[in-house]
Amino acid sequence: MSDSPSLAWAEPPDEPEPPDLADWLAHNNAPKCPECWGKTVATGEQSGDEAQFACVRSLRNRKQRKRQKFSPFDCLSRWVNIRPLSLAEREEE
Repeated sequence: MSDSPSLAWAEPPDEPEPPDLADWLAHNNAPKCPECWGKTVATGEQSGDEAQFACVRSLRNRKQRKRQKFSPFDCLSRWVNIRPLSLAEREEE
């Protein structure tokens, strides 16, 4: 009998850490707003592999209105997958 641990005692693999938004933005451009095609900025909200981006124009308009946080004319924020693509996924595209 060997001294090596059996497979039953092996530790489970570590959970992959979510990607870093700052690192993703260093290698990729922020996505365009799907409604007005303007610039977007990261809001700092991150959930797993996705980060939230908001339209710069809508954010600027909300600051000017101050009281009303959202107008029907504002662009909606969107969630973008920031997980780096694997080599297999890159070859598919």
